[in-house]
Amino acid sequence: MDVLTRVPVREQEPAVRATNFEEVCLGYNEEEAMAEAARCLNCKNAQCMKGCPVSINIPGFIAEVKEGNFEAAYHVISESSALPAVCGRVCPQETQCEGKCIRGIKGEPVAIGKLERFVADWAREHGIKPKKAEKLNGHKVAVIGSGPAGLTCAGDLAKLGYDVVGTDASAQMLSEAMQKKACALYGENFEREEPSDPQIEKILFLCQPMEELDMYGTIDAAVCALDSINHVTDEKTVQKIFDRVSLFLNPGAVFVFDVNSVYKHREVLGNNVFVFDRDEVYCVWQNSYQEENFQVQMDLDFFEYDESTDTYTRTSESFCERAYTDEQVRGFIQKSGLNLVAVYAEDSFDPVQEDTQRIIYVAQKPVQKK
Repeated sequence: MDVLTRVPVREQEPAVRATNFEEVCLGYNEEEAMAEAARCLNCKNAQCMKGCPVSINIPGFIAEVKEGNFEAAYHVISESSALPAVCGRVCPQETQCEGKCIRGIKGEPVAIGKLERFVADWAREHGIKPKKAEKLNGHKVAVIGSGPAGLTCAGDLAKLGYDVVGTDASAQMLSEAMQKKACALYGENFEREEPSDPQIEKILFLCQPMEELDMYGTIDAAVCALDSINHVTDEKTVQKIFDRVSLFLNPGAVFVFDVNSVYKHREVLGNNVFVFDRDEVYCVWQNSYQEENFQVQMDLDFFEYDESTDTYTRTSESFCERAYTDEQVRGFIQKSGLNLVAVYAEDSFDPVQEDTQRIIYVAQKPVQKK
């Protein structure tokens, strides 16, 4: 076996795939997956993990695949990712985990994405499901803005035993959240006729804008992830969001949220154009930046290739984000009656620097003194 070269991935023949809508890439079988996993160097200082946005224990799950312990590999991945079958297919591994793979310095990087996909598909085919919380812990958490980041957060919290409420202004996004939330607990491509789980039954999804937040009772924590607040470009509306969250927080409860920084809007997003060229999708992302309010207009065009007709289908999406200064964010917190507890850089507990792109704030509702 040539350890410098990847195990080839099987695909449908062109004449066959032109007649169906099945996936072109067929993925690895057990023998192929184990052979590819054997190429991993099992680095002690795994650079691939540093390239993974959710820090999956990549050497850990690949080591299990190498030994044929596919169920164990699935549980290793599930500790960090709720949707491995999706991520194994669509994540840009070439610029993330595989882009940092040491094996790739003198050869081809380990096919981490294909191995992740194999493990997830194997688990589905064999009825393996994520581990569930042994019991509810009695704490209620609101996930505000249940987009991809929010719903992943909701899935992880539910698995830890929290009573989760998810909110979003988009009915379509909530529908996806409900589907993916079930996947997080039952496993991807779950069968809807399966007996329901108490955790699933207790998850409540509410269709409402953030500034009109209306909980069924008070909550012990609120989470607003992945720059949801940046999508609100009016300062008065942002203040309403903080006021509504504060209203429903129990004394001592926390509000954890993140925002894209002014630095990111000005220096990273700015008036820039980004191009993503994948096997079947080509994306052009164009930005227009306004310095007076740190606002970025983002226009994305997707071109999806259809080999059967040798044509591309174009779809477009546009949205706007506004960055708020640290002073403004602190003002929102103070005016809503909350106290600022901590400020962190990116996904860490490190202090914020001038070039920090994402800032995490932790605010707390004061405990009333008797």
